[in-house]
Amino acid sequence: MATTPTTEPTSLQAGDSVTWRRQLPDYPANDGWQLGYRLINAQTRIDIVATADGADHLVIISAATSALYAPGEYTMVAQVTRSTDRHTIGFWAVTIKPDWAAATTGQDTRTSARKALEAVKAYLEDANNIKAAEYEIAGRQLRRYSLAEVWAHRDRLVLEVSREEAASGIATGLPSKTRVYVRFGQ
Repeated sequence: MATTPTTEPTSLQAGDSVTWRRQLPDYPANDGWQLGYRLINAQTRIDIVATADGADHLVIISAATSALYAPGEYTMVAQVTRSTDRHTIGFWAVTIKPDWAAATTGQDTRTSARKALEAVKAYLEDANNIKAAEYEIAGRQLRRYSLAEVWAHRDRLVLEVSREEAASGIATGLPSKTRVYVRFGQ
């Protein structure tokens, strides 16, 4: 049986069950402290309440509940309350990924950097490709830059995409590609 994580997730898959346990020695659940989380972005607010499990705080989000979560980037704020006291114990970025099982149409799952890199590569392969010569992603527009500027932009995007892929690999349990192993002796 899987061990319940003791830290909050940095990403959630909508439609999946999610559980974690927090031990807060300064704010034990059996002393009346209630742990709550708020995930918030410009469009959505999601409130999550932990339940007491002895002195620990246990969070259980059912698959049906997380299926209702809108995909996107959120800030998660953790706060404990007791009576009129409230303390913020942390905040961090959380990504909610789409519920792939509920998808009814195709989904473009590429990151903005990956989309931009592919557009720049298409432009470099065929400078007459007007669609690739003019594109806009996240408010940034590329329109017929000099060849040197396009190559420099491509190099930056290659680096950004490789960082995203490395972070994704590490998050799924793959070893870091930047780690160097050395053996001494014979």
